[in-house]
Amino acid sequence: MKNKKYQFEIEENNVIRAAIAPMGIDFRPNTRFYMSDYICRIYAIMQYPPTQEYGWVSKINNIAGTIVNFTSTPITEANIVDQLSKIINAARAEAENTRDALQRQRKTKTADDTTRLMARMEENNEKIAKFCCTVMVMGNDEIDFEQKCNRVESIISGVGCKLRCLSRMQKDAWKHISPSYAPVELIGDVGNRPMPVNAFYGGFPFQNSGFNDGVGYYLGVDNDGTPIIFDLWKRDGARTNSNISIIGGSGKGKTTLIKHIIVSELIRGTKVIVIDPETEYKAICDMFREDGISRWIDACGGRNGMINPLQVRPKPLSDEEEEEAESKGISELALHLKTLEIFFELYLPELTQIQKALLTKGLIAMYEKFNITWDTSVTFMKNTDFPVMTDLYNTLLEQRKTAEKGVTDDMDKLILLLENITTGADSFLWNGHTTMQSNAQFIVFDTQNMKIMSDAMKSTQYFNLLSWCWQQMSADRSEKVMVVCDEAWLLINPDVPQAMSYLRDTEKRARKYSGALAVATQNVVDFLDSKVKLYAQPVLDLPSTKFIFGCEGDDLKAVSTLYNFTDAQRELVAAGNRAECLMKAGGRSLKLKVQLPEKRLKQLGLGGN
Repeated sequence: MKNKKYQFEIEENNVIRAAIAPMGIDFRPNTRFYMSDYICRIYAIMQYPPTQEYGWVSKINNIAGTIVNFTSTPITEANIVDQLSKIINAARAEAENTRDALQRQRKTKTADDTTRLMARMEENNEKIAKFCCTVMVMGNDEIDFEQKCNRVESIISGVGCKLRCLSRMQKDAWKHISPSYAPVELIGDVGNRPMPVNAFYGGFPFQNSGFNDGVGYYLGVDNDGTPIIFDLWKRDGARTNSNISIIGGSGKGKTTLIKHIIVSELIRGTKVIVIDPETEYKAICDMFREDGISRWIDACGGRNGMINPLQVRPKPLSDEEEEEAESKGISELALHLKTLEIFFELYLPELTQIQKALLTKGLIAMYEKFNITWDTSVTFMKNTDFPVMTDLYNTLLEQRKTAEKGVTDDMDKLILLLENITTGADSFLWNGHTTMQSNAQFIVFDTQNMKIMSDAMKSTQYFNLLSWCWQQMSADRSEKVMVVCDEAWLLINPDVPQAMSYLRDTEKRARKYSGALAVATQNVVDFLDSKVKLYAQPVLDLPSTKFIFGCEGDDLKAVSTLYNFTDAQRELVAAGNRAECLMKAGGRSLKLKVQLPEKRLKQLGLGGN
């Protein structure tokens, strides 16, 4: 249908039209009726679960091919206490008198659940109302009708509710659900059930207008235009860490949000380290340079940006490694050798198992020359106290002289492969002592120039930067440190899934420090590749706070599955409106529209998307 005055198309909704003004209705005596061209059936929910999960109503409300109606009736405290007491007494009496074990269990559970509901009313001063939910299924033909009925029964059962077809009451039920009639008392008598009002409102996907942590900073507004105040460092039962994941296609607004969070954290005194693949954070770096707190570093090495991979640094431990470290006292060197194992697998994926073993043997011998053994503490060692790649190369040359005949060929190949990192084109990246200073509050590693490198070199340097970032995050438990990994998919390598494992373990360990890891990506599918999914999926799933901007195609399908979207949440993300996203913080989900003052947008510089 076209509105001639304003010249825009209005899509017709045949389901609603048929419900409001049906061409004809034929009520059959039992469990169905025919309305216009639809086969229909109306159900009522007869029992709600004692505890409801967040968003439970939205799962019922968004079933395709249905019309859902909720009516509520206020109840005075005296009436509800009296009614609940009768339910408890009747259930306990039936449980005592029945010989059916299953029936006894059900009645006992009903009494216990109702008792807990009364306790919640008394302790939390919760308001209770009677709610009646009716669901009308509309099918195009017999097959479609049966499929939709089965789906409705399955979904409603899945949220813990009990459903009943209103046999011989379909006409009254249709009047009850239709906007053309007042609620029918008979249907209310059948379907009304007491429920805490907050439990009902908590069942919608974007309920409770406003998100306010009390302290923090402004992000934008929610679906009702209420300001959202966010504190990255707030921890509670549902928000167990300060990590965030930001997902969305190019131009949807994710980088603008990241920049705003970075500036807000810098103002609050947080130390921020960014791995920047597109030179998008230089404007912010320049803005804070006047205060002497920022440093912009070309991640392709050089005089001020060298990070020595052979410098022993702490490693974020997996749960298994932490348990082993506590029981066996694994040394700093042993843990760093595991980090180097990932480093060299990324850089030289062609290494054989024999060559890897020879490399490890050479590394241990090299560290011994520098008096770094299994018992050495590196806490007070200077950057220049550690070996560099030239030292590793020379150690392998020495070992080659005394190598057994069976491994000489492998030794020769290994030495040849390491020539490039020692004296060749790659030496500018990794052959030298660490010159990177960590005393700035805001550090940006610009990886733009890495685009011309091979995939192996890019992944390796990204990993090297990340290991240095973890050293800063874990150095002082009292210092708040936020590390931003933009376009983290660059670290994904199906042949070396340990790289993603390192990122996952960094997220897990950050919560035990004053640390936060922000992972941003426009590529979700790669994180769910079967070869890396075990390690990569938690990188997006572990953060307590998530911002999901517009996605499409395979990425939309992947993120919908990953975060178990409701239909309403999927529609929000699929719409792809700029600066609008689904925000998931702990157990809450809401629509966020990023709205920043013009002054802040200018501070963020051009290029934010």
